[in-house]
Amino acid sequence: MNDPTGNDTVLICESAPGIVSHSFCTREQGDAALARARATESGATSITVDDKMGIELYYSASPGFQAQVAEVGRVLKFKLDVRDALNRHRIPADRELRGSIYDAVLELRAQFLADALGSSEPRAACPGCSAGHTH
Repeated sequence: MNDPTGNDTVLICESAPGIVSHSFCTREQGDAALARARATESGATSITVDDKMGIELYYSASPGFQAQVAEVGRVLKFKLDVRDALNRHRIPADRELRGSIYDAVLELRAQFLADALGSSEPRAACPGCSAGHTH
């Protein structure tokens, strides 16, 4: 059964300052929304599935996919929170500088959580760290 809407994409985006939500759309609409988000420095990402029943039915019938969308939303919200904090502290809007700061924030967050949980495991590469080093 084909989805009559043609929707095959879930768009996860900043729908208002600091608010992340998702909606269903076509791949082309999702690509256009992602381009707008890049141009305005807001946040967005999308997930496209090849499923003839349509993304909305797939989403409603798949708790695993719902969890994946929710996790993508949490990650995007964190990135937006970091962006907003950098803006409040008047950090220049240089992508390389902000990327390095974001990597440092991830490293500190991972170390804080490891220390809080009393982890005695050796430190691994920090999640999302573009430097690829270990801590």
